[in-house]
Amino acid sequence: MKVCSIVVTYNGEHCIARCLQSLRDSTLKSKVIVIDNASSDETVNLIKTNFQDVEHIPQSRNLGFGAANNIGIRLALRENADYVFLLNQDAYIESDTLEKLVEIASGNPDIGILSPVQDYAPGIPERYFTMFLNAGISKYPAADNLQPVDFVDAAIWLIPIAVVKKVGLFSPLFYHYGEDDNFCDRVLYFKYRICVAMDQVAFHETRQEVNFPKGHLVYLIRRFRLKLRTYLANPCCSAKSEIQRLIKEIWNEPVRGKLKGVLYRTIVITIVICDLIIDFGKISGFRSRSKKVGAFIY
Repeated sequence: MKVCSIVVTYNGEHCIARCLQSLRDSTLKSKVIVIDNASSDETVNLIKTNFQDVEHIPQSRNLGFGAANNIGIRLALRENADYVFLLNQDAYIESDTLEKLVEIASGNPDIGILSPVQDYAPGIPERYFTMFLNAGISKYPAADNLQPVDFVDAAIWLIPIAVVKKVGLFSPLFYHYGEDDNFCDRVLYFKYRICVAMDQVAFHETRQEVNFPKGHLVYLIRRFRLKLRTYLANPCCSAKSEIQRLIKEIWNEPVRGKLKGVLYRTIVITIVICDLIIDFGKISGFRSRSKKVGAFIY
């Protein structure tokens, strides 16, 4: 059973050693591929000095999350791997996590993405993962310690190569954020399940607090511009229904102050509609491509 573990790094000197050491200590050994997105800190030197057993592929510029992972996944395809294991630089696993996930996936060929429970630290739930998990619990019954979900963030993913060959790679439509939403949508489109192995735990040290950037309006614009792309690129739904869903979500977005809320929502809807007019053809093109077997591999 050949597994390629793929880690994308960017200025990760504070966390990459623990991530890579957890893969080194795994009971199931994997080929570790690190794609560095032009880090400006000591990430590269740290890897070269302490982890000479990994395949390190530095980039001259920041390609973003999806494109960098695609480099590693293509390499796994060329090496005839059975699974790819995507692990964030700020995530780490227990010694038997990877072995247990592969064991579960091998017995459930209908699973397209398998994730362990993602905690922030031992005994501390990761707040965003908990939201995704609870949404799945409220929608799907669990069986054999497997909880189906519609989405789980790509911090810790095991993907069978057979699924990669069917679903394809991350869409070039997304630079950073949204690419995992789109990939999950496409996994569901091809009738695979996305599951959380409830008896397996790994750790993802994402930020736990919620901080809106200065200018709440800027946050709303960025958020719903991204949602426009992820919704319209979803091959499972019609563009019309997704546009209606997006406009409804914008109008229901809580904003403190009645007049301020109306003004902010109107501005966001106007900007999103302008983006829709400009980018509809481009997004629709990527949506059509994502319905094809092996999308974006070649």
